[in-house]
Amino acid sequence: MDGQHPHNFVMELVGRYDFKFSEHSQVFVYGGPAGAAALGPTPFPHRSSASENPIAVIGHHQQDSTHIATNVVTLGFAEGPVQVEASTFHGREPNETRWNIGKGKPDSFATRLTIALAKSLSAQFSTGRINNPEALDPNLDTVRTTASVHHNLRFSSGHLSSSLIWGRNKDLKNGARRIFNSYNLEVTMNFLHRNWVWTLMENVDRDRTLLPIPVQPKPSCRLCCVVGFDLAPSKESFTICPFNHVILDPEGTPVTIEEEPIGRIQAYTLGYERELPVGLSWLNLGLGVQATTYGLPPQLKTVYGARPSTVVVFLRLRPNGNLSEHMKLMHQHK
Repeated sequence: MDGQHPHNFVMELVGRYDFKFSEHSQVFVYGGPAGAAALGPTPFPHRSSASENPIAVIGHHQQDSTHIATNVVTLGFAEGPVQVEASTFHGREPNETRWNIGKGKPDSFATRLTIALAKSLSAQFSTGRINNPEALDPNLDTVRTTASVHHNLRFSSGHLSSSLIWGRNKDLKNGARRIFNSYNLEVTMNFLHRNWVWTLMENVDRDRTLLPIPVQPKPSCRLCCVVGFDLAPSKESFTICPFNHVILDPEGTPVTIEEEPIGRIQAYTLGYERELPVGLSWLNLGLGVQATTYGLPPQLKTVYGARPSTVVVFLRLRPNGNLSEHMKLMHQHK
């Protein structure tokens, strides 16, 4: 139900230069062949409120998917608690080759306003136009708008981090418009030093590409497998047919699957993790479990069932000390 793709191996390859006018005033330039545009909240893999959740949020593509944009250039200015940024970047999503760095001239733009309301409380509002993000739908452009509030509370044996996020895509194609909204509330708590508990509540618009449609007995497109059809393409069709949104109906006529909204999905997640002693000062190891239950519109219940749910058991590794420094950077305003 998430309908998302893996990230490239190289997600960020950038440089940044800061020039300070005074202790509380500076300009900066950020850029490189792969990096984050000034659009959206802190990306979900780097948010302290989602630090232990191993699964991407469903609303990722309405909120912060441009954190892996290519050929990014950002100019920013900070004065006290206020920071303003403007970016240009290449709007196309990464292709199916995960080991390279995407190419393309900057053709999209975004701007973001961030305000540090307090030392542990910040908010952002951002908007941008992403041109031609989908290789399978080259006539599509997207105007994305996001707003979020982030809070971090520290106490003697841990901390509590929370985020409230809204993201909205307005897709533009041949004069028509379609709108997708997403809403997240996520909270993660570290307590008694080695224990983590978190929750995530989501309400996200989804589209009809998640629904099956009739196909001829021998499908000629990989998409048939992706959306869950019983029949799989032959080996020959994998080699001669591209992966796209066009399949054949029972009469053999090409059918294009448009990403039209069909309703909203609700997802409710609860997780727990325990850090394990490994005897290595540089390694932090955790064993966790996470459960999610979903609320679906009627169309999707015929595919996924009335009350679908998932359980994930995972082993988490990261360099010791990395998280605390990372959280300091995420919740301070330079």
